[in-house]
Amino acid sequence: MIKSITGADVRKLRLRLKLNQSDFWNRVGMIQVRGSYYELGKNKIPLPLQSLLLLAYGSDRDALRFIRALRRGIHSRDGGSHRINHLTLREIRSKFKLSQSAFWERVGVTQTGGCHYEAGDSPVSKTVRYLLTLVYGSDEESEKLFNQLREKSTA
Repeated sequence: MIKSITGADVRKLRLRLKLNQSDFWNRVGMIQVRGSYYELGKNKIPLPLQSLLLLAYGSDRDALRFIRALRRGIHSRDGGSHRINHLTLREIRSKFKLSQSAFWERVGVTQTGGCHYEAGDSPVSKTVRYLLTLVYGSDEESEKLFNQLREKSTA
């Protein structure tokens, strides 16, 4: 769905935006130390984080196109993911009548990874919670978080 983003790409973008690591990475729910590892190429940037980086720092056109693609077929006005945890994930997925594969694929998580989240075997990271809210939250929640991510963003 998106072109793979490398640490070098992210570092160039951050420097071009004149942001320090803390401010840059905090916007997408990541701590500065982990962001530094990504920028140095010590860790590959996971797909969910790449998605958030595009939404937060991509061009307006690309970010809007991407969020629309993620939410295609998902319209939820009655509230969705106010408090995402392993107890609510299965309920949210059932609400949209999606298989685990289809549900988790939209946020860049494997079916196996999603199964671990739903069972409570793995804590749901802030990055994944953001994406779940963007994709499966109410229209209002999704728009609010999208606007937060886009704050002061110029690519």
